[in-house]
Amino acid sequence: MGFPSPAKDYEEQSLSLDQLCNTRAPSVYLMRYASGSQKEFIKPNSVLVINSSVTLSNGALIVVSIDGEFTVRRYVMVGGTVRLENLDEPSKEQYSSNDALFDGDWPTFFGVVTNTLSINQTL
Repeated sequence: MGFPSPAKDYEEQSLSLDQLCNTRAPSVYLMRYASGSQKEFIKPNSVLVINSSVTLSNGALIVVSIDGEFTVRRYVMVGGTVRLENLDEPSKEQYSSNDALFDGDWPTFFGVVTNTLSINQTL
């Protein structure tokens, strides 16, 4: 028979990306972010975990479609005005719900970035 292991009390469960990032939910998508963002500490070619069912909150990183192209922006609400800010240059390429700072339709919301998965070393 033997004795129980003294390390049994320190045993941890294995890590699961499905549990950490909720990747099995039907509203969760993975997207590779080619350009990255130094300000947000997102490395080029990182994988973003995007949840389309999360409620928007001020300051959230979101994925929107602008002129048919997906891009990442910061959602900022100031006094009833919504701004979608470029991550590394907030004053550049800014979209505002009050002003016509863009041509075409208002960007289409796709989801909130909930996690970022980075590759630290290429094999």
